[in-house]
Amino acid sequence: MTETNTKALGNFYERQARKFLEKQEYEIIEQNWQCGKIGEIDFIVLDRNRFRKEFLVFVEVKYRYDGLAAAKQAVNYKKQIQLKKLASLYLKSKKLSEGKTNISYDVIAISPNEIEHIKNIFNI
Repeated sequence: MTETNTKALGNFYERQARKFLEKQEYEIIEQNWQCGKIGEIDFIVLDRNRFRKEFLVFVEVKYRYDGLAAAKQAVNYKKQIQLKKLASLYLKSKKLSEGKTNISYDVIAISPNEIEHIKNIFNI
């Protein structure tokens, strides 16, 4: 698969994820937030009622043709460390305190026939 096809496929599944998040009434704050060569966060959303509090949620979208389990497993430890670093940089860029901001890391796992939202997939 060429880079162009991979990017188009990624965009398609990110659109699906966005529709899913909007249907669940999350407020989309950022999409594809980038920080130089470190990487990108697919979505940063506001969940106004997670554990009866307001949470800033960093969402990773993963598509795998061979099922949801493979999509979830794609968010391995290395990816988790990268997301945590990006989230920290995002908070600093917005002058938000990590200790005073409720944050969560979620995954939208997508396979050809399913979509699943896994909340608070990891804590670092």
